[in-house]
Amino acid sequence: MDLITDPDRLRLAQTFDRPVEEQSTQWNRLWVDNFMPWDQGFSSPALVDLLSSATTGSALVGSTGAAAAAIQSAVKKAQKYAVVPGCGKGYDVKLLAEHGFVSYGVDIAEKAVEIARECYNEYGLADEGEDGKGKVKFVLGDYFKDDWVKREVVGEEGQAEGSVDLIYDYTFLCALHPTLRAQWAKRMANLLAKGTGLLICLEFPLHKPLEIPGPPWGLRSHIYDELLSGDFELVERYKPERSHKAGQGTDMLSVWRRKA
Repeated sequence: MDLITDPDRLRLAQTFDRPVEEQSTQWNRLWVDNFMPWDQGFSSPALVDLLSSATTGSALVGSTGAAAAAIQSAVKKAQKYAVVPGCGKGYDVKLLAEHGFVSYGVDIAEKAVEIARECYNEYGLADEGEDGKGKVKFVLGDYFKDDWVKREVVGEEGQAEGSVDLIYDYTFLCALHPTLRAQWAKRMANLLAKGTGLLICLEFPLHKPLEIPGPPWGLRSHIYDELLSGDFELVERYKPERSHKAGQGTDMLSVWRRKA
């Protein structure tokens, strides 16, 4: 998201220069206008490499192997659910489904979900799991509310709490106003299964000065630690060998396990 020209940066700043409660509707406006400077066109290489290591046993440069081992335990489950909040066009949703997850991409922008569904048809990934693949579902909804979870995942009588095995966050936290960060951490803890649920964070943008307004809002690894250490244990944090150009050489990847 940080590969943004000055005019693009100015437009983002102007678009989100409003009260936090009014910002969510602005994302749909940008998608309708086809203004998506954050879209890289493919899944994060860091996530590709982590999932590949988890399924093939290949070594990850800079990693002790603990992150891949944790993901491997999730991949081996017969029925497993993954969520990508702020999924955009859904590249990472598709990737997780290819590793066997029932994979939900959630976005608050109606146009983003519409485009993701069009891309999904182009992907040709079977809705029902075939040949070892999972399922893809793009959901229009507020990630912080339970209605989409009950509608799409657990059913109206089910419990949203603890219903998810894996969540992947790349450009969701950095898109949120800093006043929403505690709510972000609480939501991650609420959705993930206690004792086994995994949160993958591709930490970005770590190079951006914290005082410069977003989105994307600058982050640091210690901010993730402060947000997550109460309900999660850190499995591993490492610098991925490959990442999107915007964060190459500065991104860190952390894997967290929900405490029992």
